Amino acid sequence: MKTIANWVVYLYPREWRHRYEPKLRALLEDVSFRWPDALDLLKEAIKMQFWTGLTLKAAVCGLAAAAIAGVVLWLSPASYESQAVVSTMPEWSVRDRPLTDWVNELKLSTMRRENLVRVMEASNLYPDLRREGRSEDALKKTADAIQILSGFGTIAGSGPVPNLAITSLSFRYPDPLIARQVTRDLVAAFIDENIRRDIARQNAGRIAAGENPQERVDGPLVVAALVSPATVGQRSGPKPATVIGLATAEGSQLGLIFAMIRRRKVPATPAAV
Repeated sequence: MKTIANWVVYLYPREWRHRYEPKLRALLEDVSFRWPDALDLLKEAIKMQFWTGLTLKAAVCGLAAAAIAGVVLWLSPASYESQAVVSTMPEWSVRDRPLTDWVNELKLSTMRRENLVRVMEASNLYPDLRREGRSEDALKKTADAIQILSGFGTIAGSGPVPNLAITSLSFRYPDPLIARQVTRDLVAAFIDENIRRDIARQNAGRIAAGENPQERVDGPLVVAALVSPATVGQRSGPKPATVIGLATAEGSQLGLIFAMIRRRKVPATPAAV
C-alpha cells in the first residue's frame, strides 16, 4: 500500500513537491496506510493540481482569451453581406470579342466613380464620414465593400456553355436591409453598363463599316439576366460563438505551454535527509 502511496505523491504539482515531498514521504513511512488513505491522498493531489497546477493556469488563460475576444467582437460593428447573381450571354460570336475581356471591362465600368457616387448617395452610406466632409473616404469604403466575381463557361445542370458568364455581385454593410438595397443598385448598374457597352460595340462596328452610329441597336444585345435577386444581408465572417470558442482553446493551450515551461525551470526535488 505504501508503494501505491509513494506513486500518488508524484501526482502533486512539482512546485508543491519541491517544498513538501520529503516531509510527506517521511510521514508515509511512519504511519499505517490503508485504501481510504490512498484515495484521500489521490483526491487532494487532483484538487491541488487543478488549483495550483497546469489545469488552473490553462483555464485562466483560456477565460482571459475568451474575454478579450468577446470585447473585440462587442467593439467591432457587425457586417452583413447581400449577394445577387447575374448571367451574361452574348449572342455575337465570342471569337469577335473574348468573353473574359467583355466581362472584366463590364465589372470595371460598373465600379466607375459616377456609379459609386450614385449608389452611395441613394442609400446614404457612411453618413458620419460625409458629414465630416470626408466624402472621398466614404467613397473608398463603398468601393472596398463591393465584390464582383465571375465564372465562365458552365451553368449548373446545363453543361458547357461557351459564351456564358455568371457574375456574383455583393455588398457588405452594418445594416442588412441597406446592404440588400445597395446590391440591387449594383445589379441595375451592371445591367445598364452591359447595355451601354453593347450599344457602343455595335456603333463601333457601324463606324468601321462607314455607317452612322445610333443611340439604339438593331442587332441582338448581350443578354443579361438576373439569376438570383439580392438577398437580405447575412452576417459575414465567423460566428461569435466560434470566435470565442477558438479563443478559449488557443488561450488554454498557450497557458498550458507557459506553465510547462515555468515548471521546467523549477529545480528538482531535493533528496530527503
